[in-house]
Amino acid sequence: MIKPQYCEILPHESISMILAHQRAKELSDVYNSIVPAQAQVQFIPVQLYKMPRDFTDSDGNLIICKGETVALEPLLEGNFEKFNSNTGWTRNDLKNPGAFIHWTWHHTKELIVCDLQGIRLGLDEGYILTDPAICSKNLKYGNTDLGMEGINAFFKSHNCGPLCLGLDKPNFT
Repeated sequence: MIKPQYCEILPHESISMILAHQRAKELSDVYNSIVPAQAQVQFIPVQLYKMPRDFTDSDGNLIICKGETVALEPLLEGNFEKFNSNTGWTRNDLKNPGAFIHWTWHHTKELIVCDLQGIRLGLDEGYILTDPAICSKNLKYGNTDLGMEGINAFFKSHNCGPLCLGLDKPNFT
């Protein structure tokens, strides 16, 4: 249940989430132009929607407040998987999502796109992802942006694969 007092702060987080999603999409477009199809990542589109009324669950608990701004994405159909988190956990059995995250640091020197989840399209077709987080030096992507702590945690657990060759890593302090 979302407590009514939190309804006033959620629109700001929705905006931060949209900014993170837009930046993730921009970076994935560049990344996809330089990697093979099986390593490509796409982010499903997201849009802001102002709720026309309160929404409750089947027990009558308030879950979305009238006037609240929410971020909506199309439903992903398929085998949904979590590939990593914004706290450093990563699936090292799959090298391609980790390579994208590593590349985002190399390309920007200020952030990583992380918390990747979604579906694999097939062995040669890449990934469709949803709800990314960004960890950045300047902490501008909302409450999931863990800054350099999140960036360092990723690189401490990430095992580089072939797509990571020649990519920079942050200087750990």
